[in-house]
Amino acid sequence: MGIVATVASMGFNQELFDRVAAVYDESPPFFTTVGRILAERAAIPDGSTVLDLGAGTGAATMAVRASMPHGPIIAVDTSSGMLGALDALALPDVRTLQADLVDLPLPDTSIDHAVAGFVLHILADQHTAFREIHRVLAPGGSLTWSLPGGHPDAVEWDRAYRAIYQRYESRIVDIPAEMTPPVDLDGALLAAGFTVESVESVPVSLPVGDADGYWRWTQSHGARWVTDALPPDGARELRRDVIAALQHWHPTGGADLMLAPQITRMLRN
Repeated sequence: MGIVATVASMGFNQELFDRVAAVYDESPPFFTTVGRILAERAAIPDGSTVLDLGAGTGAATMAVRASMPHGPIIAVDTSSGMLGALDALALPDVRTLQADLVDLPLPDTSIDHAVAGFVLHILADQHTAFREIHRVLAPGGSLTWSLPGGHPDAVEWDRAYRAIYQRYESRIVDIPAEMTPPVDLDGALLAAGFTVESVESVPVSLPVGDADGYWRWTQSHGARWVTDALPPDGARELRRDVIAALQHWHPTGGADLMLAPQITRMLRN
């Protein structure tokens, strides 16, 4: 139906995800896989009005549409590149909306249910965004969202990976607010007027080929911001260290992407 733009100026997340839009979720289709899990846990009744927050190229939107054949879906993102890819899918009764989650151009209590795939933890102003989500949801509506998590069979690799990125992030002088440690997400959502219904960690393993393929996957989504912020020699060192750690610490040497996203379903009071 075409992108409706309401963003006055390009922010950090918009620039970042515009850069990765062309290769986002190509190999392996991690976000599409988790989108299906997210839609399943959301259990949205057919005919509902649904808001996909941080919709990207449509991982959760497609899954919700498949599980809920009828009812409008509004897919919101700051990136026109991402939404352009989603628009190209021509999903029935899906409208894309370019907007920031801190200022949703939607009426109060106009949305029955919302999903948010890997977006709530990278918002610059989470408290304001959560109040906006609460405002547009109808009483009793649900918000089902995902958060990155380490796979239980790859604990040492996850620890090594985090340590590498912390070391390289320390070289960056101006870290964007979106990429600073998030607030207590559960606490902020509770303060905004939500209650927790369920929390589940879901292990996911997908073949990615080898350590180099794993590295390429890290550069196809939000984690790429560190590489882009480093000088060329620093970016090369980061790639070298990640591949070396994969070969040493990862259970399959980087042949498989192993993560366990946390899926939380909340109800709007």
